[in-house]
Order: sequence, then structure tokens, then C-alpha cells
Amino acid sequence: MELRNGLIAVVTGGGTGMGRELVRQLAKAGCDVATCDVFADAMEETKSLALADAPAGTRVTTFVCDVSDESQVLAFRDDVSSGLSTSTSTCCSTMPGLAAAGAS
Repeated sequence: MELRNGLIAVVTGGGTGMGRELVRQLAKAGCDVATCDVFADAMEETKSLALADAPAGTRVTTFVCDVSDESQVLAFRDDVSSGLSTSTSTCCSTMPGLAAAGAS
């Protein structure tokens, strides 16, 4: 998949490790990124790091979510849909239910 402006990426576990690095690389490529993790403070650090290297106008949103809890995942999906959706966006996700719900 070609990374480009206007693409919305959804990353779970974005607070640390590989998830954090994925958020940073996607934002650097100009993608808007929605990420969730169980650690709010770690996500805020990820967001700051990602936006520091991202093109102007790139959006990174965070959401506290334990992906083992379906109700929390559905709340994250709704947050992504309302916070980042545009009429021309494409959504890619490692969680098929999120991508299907957020696609326009």
C-alpha cells in the first residue's frame, strides 16, 4: 500500500515499541493516525514524537483502550470514525472491524 496524505491508519498498541515506531513512520509519511493503548502517558509521548517529524496538518489521535475488551474496541472504532473520517479517506487497520466501520 502506498503511504500518502489523506490515508487514515489505525494502530493498536501505539504507546511503546513497534506500535510507537509504526505511528511515527505513518505520520512522517503524511498519514493521519489513530492509535490506542492502555497507557495514556505513553501515547501522548508517541503523539509528540510522531508530530515532530510529520508534515504540517497531519493528525494523530489517541484513545485509551484495552483491545481484549470488545466494548472498548467498539468505543475506539467510534472515536476513529468521528474524529478522523473524511469523505475521501481510506482507512487501513490491523483490526478488520475498525477498517470496515471507518471506511467511507
